[in-house]
Amino acid sequence: MTVAIDAGLLAAVVLPLPYSESALARMSSWIARDELLVAPTLLSYEVTSIFRKAVARGLMTTDEAADAVEKLLAADVHWVAPSTALNRRALEWAERLGQWVAHDAAYLAVAESAGVDLWTTDGRLANGARQLGLEWVRPIWE
Repeated sequence: MTVAIDAGLLAAVVLPLPYSESALARMSSWIARDELLVAPTLLSYEVTSIFRKAVARGLMTTDEAADAVEKLLAADVHWVAPSTALNRRALEWAERLGQWVAHDAAYLAVAESAGVDLWTTDGRLANGARQLGLEWVRPIWE
C-alpha cells in the first residue's frame, strides 16, 4: 500500500507538536507494514523551512535542525518530481480550494495521481478538501 504525506507530518516526528504522538504512531505503523510513502519534492524545502522556524523560536539548535533534515530526507520516501500535469493539477486544486498559492495543492496532486490517501497536519487543507468531498485527504489526528 502507498500513502502520501506532507511536510508537517515529518516535522511532527522530530518537533514536540500537539499531534506528534499521532504522527509517530502513523509513521511507525506505515514503516512496520512496509508501505510506500510518497510526497512531492517540495516537501524537502518545506521541512527545512519548518526546522529553520524552530531554530528561530529557540526550539532547536541549527545543528539539531541540520541533523533532523538529513535524517528525514534519508527516510524511505518516494520523491515525486514536478511535471506539467502535476503542476497544472495543483493549480486547479488551489483554485477549487480558494488558495492564493499552490504548494499545499501540490500534495493533493501527488496523492490524486497515485490514487492514495494524503495524510496531513494542515487543518485548513484537510477541512477545505473535506468540503470539496475529498475523503482521501486525512488529518493526522483522525
